[in-house]
Amino acid sequence: MRLALAGVVLLIISAVLLFAVQNEMLAWIPLMLGVLVSGAGTYFINRWGREPLPEKRLPDALSFLGSWGVLLNHYGPVPHLLLTKRGLTILHSKQYEGEVRYDPKKSRWGSKFSLRRFYGQGMTAETVGNPTQEAEQLEAKVRAWLVDKVGADAPARIPVETILLFMPPKTTFAFDEAPIPVATPETIADRVKELYAKHSNLPRDLYSELRAALEAEVPASDHVDQAAE
Repeated sequence: MRLALAGVVLLIISAVLLFAVQNEMLAWIPLMLGVLVSGAGTYFINRWGREPLPEKRLPDALSFLGSWGVLLNHYGPVPHLLLTKRGLTILHSKQYEGEVRYDPKKSRWGSKFSLRRFYGQGMTAETVGNPTQEAEQLEAKVRAWLVDKVGADAPARIPVETILLFMPPKTTFAFDEAPIPVATPETIADRVKELYAKHSNLPRDLYSELRAALEAEVPASDHVDQAAE
């Protein structure tokens, strides 16, 4: 938000220099800086400030896990990481609103262009991207973290899965299959339960060690809010 406001201020300064002072050369400097700064501010707002936010919606949706479930938001190796007694699940959230497509023949993700979305969010709007590749990268980060915090054999003992989570309520899906589970806040519990059924319980000592390592990532002042049970 501050970046976006700073960008607007720079654009106003540019306008003053151009029309009041009539110095075109000097006006270009705040103009270019204003475009860059406001663009960066809008980018971060689109990704981290637009409702609904995962950290607000997910705790209630995952409450069925009880005391065995620990959700870390913005701490640890990835932005949203869920621990259950059967492993770790990365909740890869996207603030994309529109139609999401997946072509299994071409192994390609895509989306439908929307003038309304472009008008509302501009050039910095989040795209669908390549969730398959992104999931692989996120899982690699989590496994590297496991090696560092739990032990070299941890990735082989602790399942790591990814769920692609689209937060905006107007997101629609134009496919019957995808290489990774896809969910919305309303269906995230079903996707977690499906992954849950694929694995056996972790040994109690391993679960306790993993939970302690995750909770150690959270500063004491934020422990209650971020490590939601």
